[in-house]
Amino acid sequence: MSQVPNRSHGTLARVECVPQQPDQPAPSASSDQPDLSTTAGKIADLQGLVDAEPALDGLRVRGVGEFSELDDVAETGVTFVENATLKAKYVTERLGLPAVADDSGLAVDVLGGCPGVFSARWAGTHGDDQANIDLLLAQTADVPVDKLIARFECSVVLAMPDGALHSATGTVEGRL
Repeated sequence: MSQVPNRSHGTLARVECVPQQPDQPAPSASSDQPDLSTTAGKIADLQGLVDAEPALDGLRVRGVGEFSELDDVAETGVTFVENATLKAKYVTERLGLPAVADDSGLAVDVLGGCPGVFSARWAGTHGDDQANIDLLLAQTADVPVDKLIARFECSVVLAMPDGALHSATGTVEGRL
């Protein structure tokens, strides 16, 4: 929960980041989570980084879609690094292999940092980018453009079979 200005009274109001609830029944657990195996661009990017490091010659990056024994991981964390950690640890514990996972989203100051970890499902249905954009723009329609400060945040976690965790978080500052 965070505090944001309440325009009508000039005081602070408490807000929570809670995604919209869809009008239709909630999707099943398997369909409302992103299919990490389809993130071919991320896999290619990681492979490019690995290929650029001579010490890692011959190492092949594999997507979770190559492992039928893996289920989707519920993103129950309240931060991007928590969600990335949940996913990386799950894969490492199930496969006994090092795993890299990420979580990312948009944080808008006037919305108290929302949509944050709910970015992909802000409008209620996971992965409906246009609905998420439309809702965010509607929620900020009366905000002066100079107050539409936002940032994209991404956290990446490497989980090792010995239990070691390594993480990094980056942000790109900007405006809506």
